[in-house]
Amino acid sequence: MIIHLFFLGEANGQGWLGKDLANMGEINVKQLTDVQRQEVLTAAKAQGLNVSDLEFMLKSRGLSSPDVRETEAIGSKKKDTVESNIKLKENVLQSRVAIFGQELFEAVRTPLNNNANVAPTRNYIMGIGDNITVRVYGLQEQKTSAVVNREGNIFLPYGGKCKIVGLTVLQAEALIKNTLIKKGFASLASGESNVSISLEDYHSIQVVVWGATEPGSYTLPAMSTIFDVLYMAKGPGINRSYRSVQVIRNQKRIAELDLYDFLTKGISNNNIALQTGDIVFVPYYEKRVRLRGEVKTPAVFELKGKETLKEIFEYAGGYTEIAYQNTVQVMRYGQEGKEFYTLNRSYMDTFTILGGEIVDIQSINNVDKFKIELVGSIKRPGYYSGTGNNTLNDIIKQAGGLDFGTVKNTVLIRRDDKNGLFRYVRYSLQAVLDEKLSVYMYDRDVIYFMDSGEINFREEVEILGQVRNPGNYKYGENLSLGDLLFMAGGFKSKAFSNKVILSRKVQDQNILSEVLQIETQPDYWNNAALYDIQLKPGDVVSTYENPLMREQVYVSVEGEVNNPGVYPIDNRSQNLFDVYKIAGGVNDYGNLEEAVILRSVPNSVNSNQISKIKSKMFNEIYKNDTASKVDNVFRQNSYDTIALANLNARFNIIDIMESITIEAGDRFIIPKRISTVRISGEVYNPNLIFYNPTVNFKDYITMGGGLTANANLSNAYVSYSNGTSKKTRIILGVFKKYPKILPGCEIIIPFRVDYRDKEKLSLTERLAIFSLISTTLTTLALVVTRL
Repeated sequence: MIIHLFFLGEANGQGWLGKDLANMGEINVKQLTDVQRQEVLTAAKAQGLNVSDLEFMLKSRGLSSPDVRETEAIGSKKKDTVESNIKLKENVLQSRVAIFGQELFEAVRTPLNNNANVAPTRNYIMGIGDNITVRVYGLQEQKTSAVVNREGNIFLPYGGKCKIVGLTVLQAEALIKNTLIKKGFASLASGESNVSISLEDYHSIQVVVWGATEPGSYTLPAMSTIFDVLYMAKGPGINRSYRSVQVIRNQKRIAELDLYDFLTKGISNNNIALQTGDIVFVPYYEKRVRLRGEVKTPAVFELKGKETLKEIFEYAGGYTEIAYQNTVQVMRYGQEGKEFYTLNRSYMDTFTILGGEIVDIQSINNVDKFKIELVGSIKRPGYYSGTGNNTLNDIIKQAGGLDFGTVKNTVLIRRDDKNGLFRYVRYSLQAVLDEKLSVYMYDRDVIYFMDSGEINFREEVEILGQVRNPGNYKYGENLSLGDLLFMAGGFKSKAFSNKVILSRKVQDQNILSEVLQIETQPDYWNNAALYDIQLKPGDVVSTYENPLMREQVYVSVEGEVNNPGVYPIDNRSQNLFDVYKIAGGVNDYGNLEEAVILRSVPNSVNSNQISKIKSKMFNEIYKNDTASKVDNVFRQNSYDTIALANLNARFNIIDIMESITIEAGDRFIIPKRISTVRISGEVYNPNLIFYNPTVNFKDYITMGGGLTANANLSNAYVSYSNGTSKKTRIILGVFKKYPKILPGCEIIIPFRVDYRDKEKLSLTERLAIFSLISTTLTTLALVVTRL
């Protein structure tokens, strides 16, 4: 069962529910998940709708009772469907969300304070606590500040006591003037001076509010109005009137305020100032009508007197742009049940409103009207008006005409037969342009224009290699090799400009292409023969780098040499000793035997894979270290270290340097002589010790505090400053031969791993191993006996 949720115009625009009222989104109620059902209900509540509203919407569209019951299940699966159809459980006209004007009073309230910057009216009534300033100005001048005391009096210098409580500002000024005249201010009597009163601070008043959301007694500044106290009381109550807010003073109703004048016109004529003892009374409403759908302010509106739907629509701001204005749907709560009416626009003024009606204004249908579409090779493709009087030639002119290359033999029109089927018709576009044929346009026509460039395959040629702008270029008749070189910007500076290779397609299953070697020259534009070579579609021209031109390369000599710096390599066979001599040799502080070469690691095809394998291996080994440290080691190590000396063999350092061919980017580093030895690992006191040629391997271990219980002396090794290392050797399975100690080396005692605690072999695994060994030995015995 499909329902049209046309009333969800104010729903959340995100997700499957959508926001566009014109789309009239179709939703299968039976297939909705619990979350989606809740979204539908939430969206309905955003416009003040409840289950009863949904039922009205569905019935107005002709859905059957089972469909209605399915829809009501959106609110709650557990609700009894039959009971929901029989009993009305909620009065939607008492929904606070939908009451027109309620949002005015829903803001966070702030206390009303006396504002001395607001001048009182001349009819302001003086009260106890008013702080006033009395000024005499003119021939005589005097300024006095006074506060009205509990008896209602103020005291003036040279004037005495004046009782002004209960008087207006105008009356108080007259009283003070007469009092001062009697006390000797003669210029006031002659008019040469005058008196004025200004209020610096107002007294407070106490009023009672009844019928508001938060009724009670309120203490307010003296100049507070009906709006002020309603604001503090959060507006009329849920069942109270917005059209007749009354002020009762001394048992008489002295003012009545219609909030709709302010809400719709900004007028507040009867918003009088309140006095102590006033009662602001908000009576119950008389009639309410609910407007929902396509009006600018969907809400619950209150009717006054003989107002009709016409006035209600004016209060709502009128229709929206997508409203269907010819009819409205009215649902009324009758004596026995709900009654439905469909009103034409002319009956809206005469339809009697009883109160409780729900008026639904639907949106227009989501269909296109008077629209045709131009597609393809035309200057301004898109949508245009097609009223039935327009011809195809008129529409083409409105679109700015055809594109260059438009096929004029034919134009294709897809026409909608209004039954969901299409029909295609073809005409001569040239006849239409020559006005020999008039083709009239109809609603929802789609016109297709063909581009000759899209019909005819556009061939290309390509130039590769050492030209300034390599790439593909459009093929055209009379395109020569010289033209292609010109369009590609000519040869680069390091190009081999004496020859290019032209590869051309051939129709032969045994030959891939025809390859031609063509002689050129750097100033190819002066070679007329190149312009005689006509290219064909698909030709590929290849240019190459000059093999005799090489980039200048350098090697860096660093550390303890006499002239460290960067030196150029003048030939491919230049060796390290040549550069060493140019740099002036080692100085007095350098250790040539510990010298190393740092060589950049080339990026091979498998370099990334090898790096991943190394990283995985190191992470397995150093499980206790952070992964970021291991990762940083790989990122920073972009060089291979090559040591010159080999401590395991006799060598001549000069011979070694002469045998090493240097490469671009090499860094030859001669370190400083180091006079210390570092001992680390499983010793009690790892530290740095001065080198002494008379101290051997075990002596240094003793200086490091001796071995710990977990030390693995058999696997101890020495790491030398040139990057090489040497391990302890076991001779005849018993005797240990320790590595030689040199300045700058590090003795490392590793941790002993006890494999007895590792996973032990099962009985089956041990039997299998024994069986394999036995079989191997038997095989060897047979081989030996047959020799």
